[in-house]
Amino acid sequence: MATNAVVLVGGTLGELIVYGPLGALLVSALFFALPTQSAFSFSTEVDSPSWRSLPNHPWMFIGVALLAILSLKVSWVCFWGLSVVTLTAYFFSGVDTGATKPFLVRHSVIGRYQRMVVLLTALVAVLLTLWVSRSDADDAFYVGIAAFAHAHPGAALMSQDPMHGEVNWPLIFPSYRFTSYELLMAAIAQVLGIPAMDVAYCVLPPLAAGATVVATFFLAKQVAPRRWLAVGLITLILGLILGECHRGPANFMFVRMFQGKAVYLSALLPLIYALTFRYARGQQSSRDILLLACAQVAAIGISNFAMLAAPMAAGTAFAAAWVTTPKTAYRRMLPVALTLLIPVPYLLYVAIASRDGVLVVGTQDTAETVWRSVFGERQQYFIALLLLIGPAFARDTRERLWLVVPPFLLLTILLNPFLAGFISRYLTTAPVYWRVTWCLPILTYLAQSFCLIFDQAAKRFTVRNPALWMASLLVLMLFSGLHYNVLRRTNDVQWHFAGWKVAPSELTVAQDVNGLAPLGTRIVAPESVTSIIAMFEQHPRLVSVRDMYLEMLAPAIGNRDYQIRKRVLNFVSEGLATGVNDKAVSDAFAQLKVGAVVLSSAVATNASNRALLAENGFVLTKTSGNWTIWLHSAPMWRRHPL
Repeated sequence: MATNAVVLVGGTLGELIVYGPLGALLVSALFFALPTQSAFSFSTEVDSPSWRSLPNHPWMFIGVALLAILSLKVSWVCFWGLSVVTLTAYFFSGVDTGATKPFLVRHSVIGRYQRMVVLLTALVAVLLTLWVSRSDADDAFYVGIAAFAHAHPGAALMSQDPMHGEVNWPLIFPSYRFTSYELLMAAIAQVLGIPAMDVAYCVLPPLAAGATVVATFFLAKQVAPRRWLAVGLITLILGLILGECHRGPANFMFVRMFQGKAVYLSALLPLIYALTFRYARGQQSSRDILLLACAQVAAIGISNFAMLAAPMAAGTAFAAAWVTTPKTAYRRMLPVALTLLIPVPYLLYVAIASRDGVLVVGTQDTAETVWRSVFGERQQYFIALLLLIGPAFARDTRERLWLVVPPFLLLTILLNPFLAGFISRYLTTAPVYWRVTWCLPILTYLAQSFCLIFDQAAKRFTVRNPALWMASLLVLMLFSGLHYNVLRRTNDVQWHFAGWKVAPSELTVAQDVNGLAPLGTRIVAPESVTSIIAMFEQHPRLVSVRDMYLEMLAPAIGNRDYQIRKRVLNFVSEGLATGVNDKAVSDAFAQLKVGAVVLSSAVATNASNRALLAENGFVLTKTSGNWTIWLHSAPMWRRHPL
């Protein structure tokens, strides 16, 4: 919130470096001043109201769940309906074992062996995060914010577009005004005297990886106190093998830990669930409420969509906790509900600011498209199997409800095929509707279900050494998931230790053209190159960074400027298309004062493309891999900056 306050009053990076730590110190002081135990207490037994009257027939539930999974081949709507029926049946049926004892353990001791496993796992996660990279063009904006703030420490923060270098261009979307993660990068870069890209790719990601491991085990300890270590390890293993789709949660863990949205999905989301469940389990503490409030505030600044996803996640976790809370303790759950209101003022500001601003358009995803594009055409069966069958073997009512309520809300509301259009249009916007899945820490839920199913199998087949069998199954899972694991080469993953997480060939040409471009001119290049140039502290003005960003900025810059820039972009991307007026392209070069052009070798080898560049005074200056750099030869441009 200190960052937001500095931004809203037009503060600079220097002021943020001063006031930001003060805000952190105040929150820390408040945390340690709060009591560790609540002044109120209540029984942690789960009520069994009259409406939970269905008999517990696990194998009947499993039969319906298997039918739902098989229906995925035929109709997703049929799968959706059968899944809702299965989860509803779980909800209205109790567990006859009465085994609530594991959830009544208030202070379980973590042994030396367990601490060592967590520490070693965190170390592996840190090294993996440093070593692996999966470049993403979105970094042009994210790292561009940090680079621009670092290069202009006296400028008002988040007051203009940080990528293109143009004066008075606005941010691409109003909600980005509240970003804080990228400004943290800039502050660290300023204090350490290093480039923002070093902070973004080498300093913060390993810290986020360690936080992910801690948050994962923390959540595992709340949902599975007796076998939290196994659940945590399986969660992280699933984060390596469930990598079929770019949108999947596993493809944000480790390989994209350099982005704020990955930090939210991998670390902050499990933390929100863990704190809510711990509070609901009878271990109430005012400190948990403060941490939940801080998590909501952090989500606002860590990712654009997390401003909406975090309250949705906290709401689903709260609902799961609420239905397991005795009626006498409803009053104690009120502070948890109040933390859900923290993002409301920010969301209202964004709604008002967006009314006459950028119009975000995109393909309208259906609920089925979201499910398949997040969980994969092949791996969706494995995910559905664990989600729908695991709750059948829950050891008590609370465990079953914690496993059932969040997926139930995800399917019945957010992925409801009859509500998808409304939610996409009025709540999330079409391009990011798929991110409604960010309300559920799906990997931990799958891991817990896996352990429950394994327990049931071990009991039925009288397994003598269950730990050995589980280890064998985990190894089998790793091998079976090799074809779609997140580290596969076809997943655009590259390996280089503690380096910038961008494609090396594009980085080389970006550095070359950034140093060669004549003073006062603009650079035009394909977006794979300009998205890297935008992350440099110092660079010439760019005709465009990404087509998507230019389209979002079109209402602000005017249709004429947009069309001129689009004409040049089409040329560098595809060359002269049939029927295109080459004079219009030449005029666009002159109007934009383009001084450097980057073409792929495929475009540059075309004779008509080379002729057009020569007619406009461009000379082939350098070849870098599959890229060619063309510079304008007019010396007057060096003497007359724009």
